[in-house]
Amino acid sequence: MSKRNIWLRRICQTIFFFLWVFLFWQTAHQDVGPFPPDLFLVTNPLVATLAMAAARVWVSAALYSLVLIGLTLIFGRFFCGWVCPLGTLFDVVGRLWRGRAAVTLKNDRAWRRVKFYFLAALCVGAVAGGQLVYWGDPLVFSFRGIAMGFIPSAESESAFLAFAMLLIIIGLCGVTHRFWCRYLCPLGAFYAVVARFSIFRRRLKGCDSCKAQGYRECQQGCAMGASPKRQGSPDECIRCMSCQGACRLEAPKFIPSLPLPTTREHLMDLDRRSFVFSLGAGAITGVVAVQARSGSDAPWRIVRPPMIADEVAFMALCVRCGQCVRSCPSGTLQPLFLEAGFAGIWTPAITPRVGGCVDNCNACATTCPTGAIPKFGPTRPEKWAVKMGHVMFDPQHCISYAHDAVKPCLKCVEVCPNKAIVVDEASKPARPTRVIYDRCIGCGTCETECRKVVVGQPALVLTNTGAGEPAALVVDPKPKLPEHAGNQEK
Repeated sequence: MSKRNIWLRRICQTIFFFLWVFLFWQTAHQDVGPFPPDLFLVTNPLVATLAMAAARVWVSAALYSLVLIGLTLIFGRFFCGWVCPLGTLFDVVGRLWRGRAAVTLKNDRAWRRVKFYFLAALCVGAVAGGQLVYWGDPLVFSFRGIAMGFIPSAESESAFLAFAMLLIIIGLCGVTHRFWCRYLCPLGAFYAVVARFSIFRRRLKGCDSCKAQGYRECQQGCAMGASPKRQGSPDECIRCMSCQGACRLEAPKFIPSLPLPTTREHLMDLDRRSFVFSLGAGAITGVVAVQARSGSDAPWRIVRPPMIADEVAFMALCVRCGQCVRSCPSGTLQPLFLEAGFAGIWTPAITPRVGGCVDNCNACATTCPTGAIPKFGPTRPEKWAVKMGHVMFDPQHCISYAHDAVKPCLKCVEVCPNKAIVVDEASKPARPTRVIYDRCIGCGTCETECRKVVVGQPALVLTNTGAGEPAALVVDPKPKLPEHAGNQEK
């Protein structure tokens, strides 16, 4: 029975891991697959709860997380041992490094408290208005690290930091098995708190304390070091069944335990002074994060994705998962580093040097798990209801104004999706003269094309001026070029 349960868990881990890989691939191919690309994140209770607390808004994804919370109340902390893709990766690395990592660390009991302090700090910080879940949630930083680490056009600093963070956490498996899960993971701490009230619990039936061998077989085989004989192990057990497989008597049993165990078993084994310190640190961090967001507007060159009118609310809701960056078909959404300050790290921004925001696309809104990018349809009236920004035109850098210009360029006029660029048809060659403020939606396509023609500073530069203001849409956005106009040869 024990061997069958272990193999069942491994099969389940494999299925969820490859589902996670498939969803990672599907994020860039919105029309493929029966599952939403953000499935793992919308069912994450930590992401939804902290985003709601920081932004003071309701996030519909919180309803999906109730499923996993309910299952945890029944089966315990099964998510870490059966579902979590990062935990599966830890198990694979642990098997490769078997014998090199310690079973437990010195001061193991004190180390295990750290994840609860981390969770408490994140929660208090979110209540204070500073959402910092992107520093600790395993599903967020694992997707972000892989997505940004393998996007060639991503900003080098932000991509390197995201990928290095993931590699360091995986490398900690060389210190002890599942180091992150045991000592640091706030999501694991959340499930551990809920698991203390679970129905199916581990009990010992017929244990002889391994008297024949002189050591505890169940402890040696546990990836979490949560031996049934250890105090405080109910919240550390991830239901991996390794203790059953290691025990020759199969003494550990997972059975319903009603009524619920004693109140003493529910008490958290935390140091009061350290817990109070973590609460204070979380409150201070949250207040500092709020001040960093609201103290100054985003720099004028930072343009956010469509339909974002409130920079502060966006920063509070965005969990920096990289889903929108991965899904953007033109690659214009790129993660920031410190361009918007430390509080804006890994947030997405339009990057015209890579591409422009294209029509008939709502990939970023579809994949955003918290609603930081509001849901909108791909059609023009829905997507361009408000401006993303405004393009500044400088004729000194336009090649149509060069003293030896014979043919006009007008590439910006051709690609503008809303006929916002005015052309002087009387001049020969025809030249762009200005950008109509109300019509410019800030997609950045004109700057992208201008950069392909102009060497150095482009004539059109995208800014976040007017972001969130209503846009005047043109019914037929196809431009009508002057008869004598042609394309400037590159």
